[in-house]
Amino acid sequence: MLSRRLPRVVKYGLYGSVAIGGTVTAAVKLNDGDYDSLAVVRLSRTAFTAVEIGRTYKSMLYSKEWDRSSQEYLEVKSQAHQIGAEKLLELCKANKGVYIKVGQHVGALDYLLPNEYVKTMRILHKDAPQNSVEELYKVMKEDLKRDPKDLFAEFEPEPLGTASLAQVHKAKLKDGTDVAVKVQHYFVRDNVKMDLKWMEFIITTMSKVFPDFELQWLIDETKKNIAKELDFLQEGRNAERVADLFKNYKWLKVPKIFWEYSTERVLVMEYVSGGQVNDLKYI
Repeated sequence: MLSRRLPRVVKYGLYGSVAIGGTVTAAVKLNDGDYDSLAVVRLSRTAFTAVEIGRTYKSMLYSKEWDRSSQEYLEVKSQAHQIGAEKLLELCKANKGVYIKVGQHVGALDYLLPNEYVKTMRILHKDAPQNSVEELYKVMKEDLKRDPKDLFAEFEPEPLGTASLAQVHKAKLKDGTDVAVKVQHYFVRDNVKMDLKWMEFIITTMSKVFPDFELQWLIDETKKNIAKELDFLQEGRNAERVADLFKNYKWLKVPKIFWEYSTERVLVMEYVSGGQVNDLKYI
């Protein structure tokens, strides 16, 4: 049964986290604060999701003896996977950032994970949650020490693309130059370490429920590379290296970096129209 697979300290820790997190969340709501970016709120969501997924498997698969070769068992197992996958998707969308990134990886693991998880998490490949322009301006003001309205003549509110760690908007500098502005989600930098710890926790918990759900390697890889991915100045330097290495290839265009408008969380590049790398018709 599920209860035998989960150590007591994990089970009671989960319930305790939910209780404490829920209380603090309620208090923050009363203060009308930005509670979504608070670590305790994100933690409580993660713990609550782990509990709910565990309950699903316990009630559907481990509350009775099954003939595991029967069609009924296979159908119920598929239903349990689908419920668990949808709960995990809700968590990723709510906490965003690193959660979206890990969820996107899960959506690419065909044949390694239950199909219900892969298909459900694949939604995140194209439907990552967006931040408002006001939230982007907050990051730009903090990093550039200037009001974005003083930097850009135009700033299109609809993003060109949204990913797990940032989103990109088309804008126009005061001199009329079209640029692409990549801005890191405001909550990512302060929460990344704690988010990774709690994503590791939920993956460890799920691997106890479903032994084939082994994704520790994914967390390890994310930990190793996340600092580089969060440094947009490094990304800009890499772009310039690539431009220099391939300068003789006329068909390849690497956008120019506008360093005077760029920081670790803001990257302003020359705007170049194009298509998706996986758009075979465009290519």
